[in-house]
Amino acid sequence: MKQKTSELLLYLKLITILALPAIFISWYSFYDKELTIAGVTLEKTDIAGYFKKGPTVPTIQQAIDSQKDPIICDTTSQRILFFGDSMLEGLSRRMKQYAAANHHELLNVIWYSSSSKVWAEHKDTLVRFINEFHPTYIMICMGGNELFVKDLENRDRYVKTILRTLGSTPYVWIGPPNWKEDAGINRIYCDNAGAHRFFPSKRLKYQRKSDGAHPTYASAAMWMDSVAVWMNDSIRHRILMKMPAKDAPSTGKTVLLQPLK
Repeated sequence: MKQKTSELLLYLKLITILALPAIFISWYSFYDKELTIAGVTLEKTDIAGYFKKGPTVPTIQQAIDSQKDPIICDTTSQRILFFGDSMLEGLSRRMKQYAAANHHELLNVIWYSSSSKVWAEHKDTLVRFINEFHPTYIMICMGGNELFVKDLENRDRYVKTILRTLGSTPYVWIGPPNWKEDAGINRIYCDNAGAHRFFPSKRLKYQRKSDGAHPTYASAAMWMDSVAVWMNDSIRHRILMKMPAKDAPSTGKTVLLQPLK
């Protein structure tokens, strides 16, 4: 009997010895920071990647919530605040033509090198523009500077902060025009905004500028046209977004914010 007990204890020790490294490896894969021991940085496995990557799929709760929201077709003129990162520079040109064609008042706020982290940690900037402009509709475009971030829990918190700052003002969130697969930021945006408010720009094809990331102005105009079609047909709070001619007049103001030092 004692021999069997000893053998059982030995097996349990062996199992524990074998399990501990596996547990550590799995934990380290999800850990946001890298560990360095004796000057050597431990390499991570891609275990977390299998959970973080994949297509953007609405959660069951999002699907339920989207069905609860009635379709609103607002035909009145809007005061549109359009804010985000440098990708907005291309979109804003075409958006000014949409504003003129549909009698909207437009304020574009482009914060170069910004991200959800920047806008959330400096939300007083966003509050200032909201209080000064009093928008009736908000459009957001950001994510180009967050394609490869891995601190997704933090990004989720930043996005929630931004959306709380918007209050009850209706909005849409335009995702980044991916040039490579992201590490999960599109999923974070979609999960928070809801599939009926989030436009997955990464599904489109673009002609890029020399930096390989920003769409050319012509390609950005086509991108804006795609967003407008989506806003006319697929979202629940719809505003007038009649497509203007390519040479149509434009209206609106643009504010440029420089990167944080």
